[in-house]
Formats: sequence, structure tokens, C-alpha cells
Amino acid sequence: MPDEIEARIRRLAESSEQAAIQFVFTELTVGITSCQIAKKRGALSLDISQALRQGEVALHAAEKYMWKFKMMHPEFDQMIALAERLRLELDSLRPQS
Repeated sequence: MPDEIEARIRRLAESSEQAAIQFVFTELTVGITSCQIAKKRGALSLDISQALRQGEVALHAAEKYMWKFKMMHPEFDQMIALAERLRLELDSLRPQS
């Protein structure tokens, strides 16, 4: 019986971690999408501040949590690539000084 409980706890922990990893991927995707919306709005001379803010929030959330997971190398590399793409998208939208 104790082995069965331990196995359930282990499966629950793995499931929770997978959900958290998926959350980070979703945040990165939302951030990139927000930047793409901001680019279209900017081309129409509309306010892009909200879309830019959403992209920044997504990047910060991803950066906060992505280092806490145990992932396979390809999955981690994909997450890093998406974070870098989002960072570049945000940089391209920020006013140049």
C-alpha cells in the first residue's frame, strides 16, 4: 500500500510539472503573439503599449519559472529559443534611444 501511495504522489508531481512546463510554453507563445499584434497596431499608428506590456509580462513569467523544471534537452532548447525570440520581438518594439 505505501508503494502505491508513493507511485501516485510521484505521478501527480510529474503531472504538475508537465502542466507548469506547458504554462511557460503558453506564456512565451502569448508574448510572441502580443508582439505581432503590437507590430500590426504600430503600422496603423495605434497604441501598442498594452500589447508590449503583455509581451513583457509573459517573458518575465517564463524567465522566472523555466529554470526550475527538469526537462529533456530538446524541450529546454525549444523553451530557450522561444524566450530569445520573444526578447528580440520586444526589443524591436521598444523606442530606440
